[in-house]
Amino acid sequence: MKAKRIILTLLACLLLHTAYAQTNKPKFDPVKFRHELVDFVVGELDLSSEERKAVVPLYEEFLKKKQELFKQMGKYRRFNGSSDKAYAEAIEEMDRISIEMKTLQQTYHRKLMRVLPAQKVYGLIKAEKLFNKRYFQKVTHRK
Repeated sequence: MKAKRIILTLLACLLLHTAYAQTNKPKFDPVKFRHELVDFVVGELDLSSEERKAVVPLYEEFLKKKQELFKQMGKYRRFNGSSDKAYAEAIEEMDRISIEMKTLQQTYHRKLMRVLPAQKVYGLIKAEKLFNKRYFQKVTHRK
């Protein structure tokens, strides 16, 4: 009888611990993500202090605008329209946002190339992709 009680208590503790661990995951913090991204990218580029002063505000501005577009696109992640017309409008809006994202990207790449050599801007693009890959692998616990 005593052994059953101990086993049941341990089992209950294990189940509670598992449930707590699953519900207590930290939420995505876009500001923290943006700061980590900027720090990583700037670190990868080996910028001079003048380059850093010119690039960081410009890059942060780009990331904020890009984040706004991602928020707009997020509205359609779980879209559930009531008609074919609603779906067609959703597709049109998603296409518009995608084009706006690419235009924004092109605009900021050009702005960055005014203060950095093209080779470093290319390095920035690669570093950003690498950061995103590593970050999301870490978040999903994949290696």
